[in-house]
Parts: sequence; C-alpha cells; structure tokens
Amino acid sequence: MKPVVTLEARVMQVRDLPAGEATGYNSTWRAARDSRIALLGAGYRDGIPRRMSSVFGGGAQVWIKGKHYPIVGRVSMDMVAVDVTGSAVLRGDWAEFFGSNIALDDAAATAGTISWELLTHLGNRYARRYLK
Repeated sequence: MKPVVTLEARVMQVRDLPAGEATGYNSTWRAARDSRIALLGAGYRDGIPRRMSSVFGGGAQVWIKGKHYPIVGRVSMDMVAVDVTGSAVLRGDWAEFFGSNIALDDAAATAGTISWELLTHLGNRYARRYLK
C-alpha cells in the first residue's frame, strides 16, 4: 500500500552543540558528544505529539535527505530538535515525520498513540495539497 499522507517540516536552523550542553524545555537532553542539532519548524501546536520527545523514550525519528535522525529533547510549541551530527543537513531542507519513508503507524507508535489521532490533531498552519 502507498502512503496517503505526508507530514513534513522545514529545517529552520542548524546549530553546533558542545558536549554537555542541553536542548529542549527544562534542558532535558544533554549532548553526550559534540553534536549538530537541526531545529524544525513544527511543534505540538502543529500536532506533533509531545510524547515523540526523547525524554519519553519512544525513539521517534524524522527522515532528512535519505537518513533517519532522532528527535532529541522535548517537542516544544513551535519547534522540534533533531540530532543530525555527521550529516550534510542544511537550513531549508525538509524533514519527514511520516510519509513515504516513515510509516504513519510507526510514527504513531513512537508517540504511544494511533495513526488516526496523529491525523486528527494536525494544526492549521500546514499547507495542505490534495492530489488526484
């Protein structure tokens, strides 16, 4: 079966984070090594479940430029942090939360929910494109 919906967000910033420094609300994730963090322009206001945060242990990932990258720290209202250490990820790249590379059901499982809940909680800031 083919995916019928894709959820993507743009990489808004890419920052270097020295070992021991933190990201996310309440500094919940600390870099074990010098890291490169991409900030995505979507958050829980847009329907990205807070349970996708690494602090909940779900192992949620996004797909950028042909590779999976873990979500780190807490999902905030308008942003998600992703560890892209060792990659060529740049500002302006697209990150997939679910679609052709990450199954909707798999994304829902990492958030401890079902696919229908993910779909019904999508915010109104997304550009929706309907294809025939």
